[in-house]
Amino acid sequence: MTDIQTVALLNELIRVCIDSAHGFQTAAGAMQSFDLKQALEEFSQERQRFAEELQALVAGLGGEAAGGGSLSGMLQTGWFNLKTLVAGHDVSEVVVQCERGEEAAANAYQAALREELPLAVRPVIARQYEEVDKVLQRLRTTEMASARL
Repeated sequence: MTDIQTVALLNELIRVCIDSAHGFQTAAGAMQSFDLKQALEEFSQERQRFAEELQALVAGLGGEAAGGGSLSGMLQTGWFNLKTLVAGHDVSEVVVQCERGEEAAANAYQAALREELPLAVRPVIARQYEEVDKVLQRLRTTEMASARL
């Protein structure tokens, strides 16, 4: 994989992370449960840190890092519908949208890991994917799913 291809792939993951950070922050605003609100805010902060880490990798490759998410990304991941659900305070649907967003993020990371990545990039993406997958599993747990009731 060339540096240009690697930068493009990293920029796509940056957009995914930024979309996720915004989505989780929006979802946190709809939560009455302190624990659920706090967890979603932590997920948002983690995605922001991931984006910053990926932006540093892009800079190290001499590329220009993406600085924001994308409307198409938000539409594809399901985060776009979140604002409507938050306005209606439909907690169960907000959690479902969070799961969909994380599924899309996990898919993006899996696709990236199928590529022949530079040695300095692969471990970062692999570690971030593991964390994305943990959040996805946590969203699916009984504790988080209780918000659906």
